[in-house]
Amino acid sequence: MEESAAGGGGSNKSSSSSQQEGGDGGGADDLAAQVPPAFSAMSTSPPAPPPDNVTQQANQKLDDLLKTLSALSEYPDVLKNANNAYLEALSQALKQALAAVEQTRRQKIDERRRAASSTSQLSEQVALATRLLQSFLTARIQGLGAPTIRDPVEEVVRDCLEAYDKNIRLADLQISIGTVEGAMASRSKLDEKTITKRDQELSLLLTWVETVYITMRLCKALRSSATEETDAVAAALTEIGRQDLAKFALGTIQMARDTGMTAEKQVEEARRSGLAPPGSAVETMRISTRIVLLTIDHFDESQ
Repeated sequence: MEESAAGGGGSNKSSSSSQQEGGDGGGADDLAAQVPPAFSAMSTSPPAPPPDNVTQQANQKLDDLLKTLSALSEYPDVLKNANNAYLEALSQALKQALAAVEQTRRQKIDERRRAASSTSQLSEQVALATRLLQSFLTARIQGLGAPTIRDPVEEVVRDCLEAYDKNIRLADLQISIGTVEGAMASRSKLDEKTITKRDQELSLLLTWVETVYITMRLCKALRSSATEETDAVAAALTEIGRQDLAKFALGTIQMARDTGMTAEKQVEEARRSGLAPPGSAVETMRISTRIVLLTIDHFDESQ
């Protein structure tokens, strides 16, 4: 075989004949001798599959394999006499490289979709936070039962319930509210007293939002406890972080169930007994109760 390969002229025919006699056993050395130096190392040892999630490396490996196949196509005797193990290894390497490229492509598509979804949800949270702040400020100025067409407290509850129904986490909504509030006006030129007042008002709004979330959870727990043996209310109270809010909401829910109190009836009673000054402790307690009652009304209507 070596003499034929070195001779020239009619050497191709002699070479082919010798390789056919060698079969799968002795043809490997002859095969290696015919592979051009530019890709001899790759052809004798098919490339390993590229690492996952690395697009550049995956594409490079695939490009190398395609170059190998392209070069081998110019030497039909090499492919014709290659043993089955080598061809299978080359085929597997090509499949793995293609799979890695496809996997990376799908991952990038998924990442773009998640990023778009995350951006959309963030925009939605910011819009809700802005509306909540606006309604909250109006509620603090007007108070409960003011003769207005739109009830700002009800709007606060409605926006919170919209966030709840859309599975926006309480912590995420509160962060958005804090971010929007901070962007409304720079604190750098405010005096300490004003900053303290703003912090107190922000804390109150965040408490209102949390009250809606806790009330919805307790309403669901009470409904489950009525139809199941497990004490869903006790479990919910254990998991809720703000025990003071949880106990207040639960007490208000039980009072409403026992007396038939609704948000509308509460406003009527407040007007008969005399409206408290906006921002006062009495007014703040009444609004907190109204928030729970409005949430109960929403829960009952959704059942």
